[in-house]
Amino acid sequence: MRVLAAAVMSLSAVLSVSLFTSVFIQESLANGSLVLAGLPSAAEANAPSLTITRSGSILSGKAPADHFTGSAWIDRRFQAPTPARGAGASVPFELGARTA
Repeated sequence: MRVLAAAVMSLSAVLSVSLFTSVFIQESLANGSLVLAGLPSAAEANAPSLTITRSGSILSGKAPADHFTGSAWIDRRFQAPTPARGAGASVPFELGARTA
């Protein structure tokens, strides 16, 4: 009797999940919010790609004397593609050097 009761409860749970899933899919299709697993959304499909740059592959240069006193270098880290104007760098200073 316990086995039969467990089987009925299991079947009931499967039917409940199936009914819920069916209603959920129908409602999602009606309002356009259904997302299928494994398929990229429109936002993901148009997302920018990731670019990896190895350390030392972008040139370093001596910092301009009108911005620094003493010896300093500009080590460029990244440059955003146009039309963006973002960029990043680190500036190591020699002992005694500073920003002008």
